[in-house]
Amino acid sequence: MTLSPLSVIALPGPSPWRTARAMQAGGLTLVAGTRAMTGDDSEAVALALDVPEGTPRPLLTRPGATGLVLVALEDGRALAQVIDDQGGRALLLVDPDAIEAPARPVSRLLTEDDAPADGACVLDGGDDTVPLAWLPGGVDGVGSDGRLLRLASIDGARATARWTTLSTEGLRLAVDEAPAAAHPLGNGGLLLVVTGPRGLSVWRRAARGAAWTPMIEAGGGRDGMVPDLAALAAWPPAVYLAAPSPDLASGRQPCPPEQGTGLPPQGADLWRLWPEADPPVWDVVWGAVRCTPEGLRMPLGAPPVAPASRSDVPGAVIDLAPVPGADGAPVALLALIQDGAETRVLATTDGLLFDAVAMTAPPAETEALPARALALAPCPAGGPPRVLVSP
Repeated sequence: MTLSPLSVIALPGPSPWRTARAMQAGGLTLVAGTRAMTGDDSEAVALALDVPEGTPRPLLTRPGATGLVLVALEDGRALAQVIDDQGGRALLLVDPDAIEAPARPVSRLLTEDDAPADGACVLDGGDDTVPLAWLPGGVDGVGSDGRLLRLASIDGARATARWTTLSTEGLRLAVDEAPAAAHPLGNGGLLLVVTGPRGLSVWRRAARGAAWTPMIEAGGGRDGMVPDLAALAAWPPAVYLAAPSPDLASGRQPCPPEQGTGLPPQGADLWRLWPEADPPVWDVVWGAVRCTPEGLRMPLGAPPVAPASRSDVPGAVIDLAPVPGADGAPVALLALIQDGAETRVLATTDGLLFDAVAMTAPPAETEALPARALALAPCPAGGPPRVLVSP
């Protein structure tokens, strides 16, 4: 399969964007991220693409914020959580169709027992595709008394959101670990991706009401070298997870087979999970060979090194996105990767072998994007891959 050349979308300035993520809500593509201000300050920004007038429509701007999580709701609206420089969290309801006041605060977060859920961390994705939230706890070094919440309803007129509690039976989290993303499975099942200094982990609930069981622990065998999540994307029946460049200061020493194999231990990880298999299985697509409780794992492939790169270290994944075909079903997977100072978009149609996506037809000599790329935008069915770049 041949993909159309990349469509490059410049995010509005005037200041550069530091982070960005795109999502689909109704018929619009929504972008949420942070933009630089003076000094080290930043502002949270959300805007709508694909609007009839063609110019991106601002939805919210919050000076002084350091983070913004945007989660789509089934009715085309979105739930936004703004994080300030002190770690405080404010929840807003975003309506892209409301021209005058598209973002309104949600002043009360209530759980099923009317207890306030202030400080909950909203997750993108969840049980039956509605937002989840994690309300942290912590007793004697164990965070398993934290609460996993599911959004039950939101009342924009009253500015209230009501959450119900999901079972955390079997879920064992330390106080310095927290869920970073969730992905729904069939029969009410759920994947929960957890980050922490002891390494990225993945927990699985096979069906609604079932106990949680670990699927991947300890950074996939690399412990604290892989503590965080960079991107998650589904290409059914598989789910792909990408980790940032490993933390070489973590103190973890590579296992002996990771040395002298020609696969650098600092190579970034890309995992492929089959969470609905029985039993569930996972592969290392990119990254280093590693020791796991199941035995030695070798990466199944590696991203092609950029032609202008002076290093043989594979680039780190910034974002992942499926490419829908004419019928809406995914036919390929895109990976936005960082190679030194360059960013490129790669694509696979078999789940393992990635090739560069051209920016022009015929392809130019260089594959690097002309500006700093931050995220992939959802592709229209049968349309070109889209990448968001900062001014």
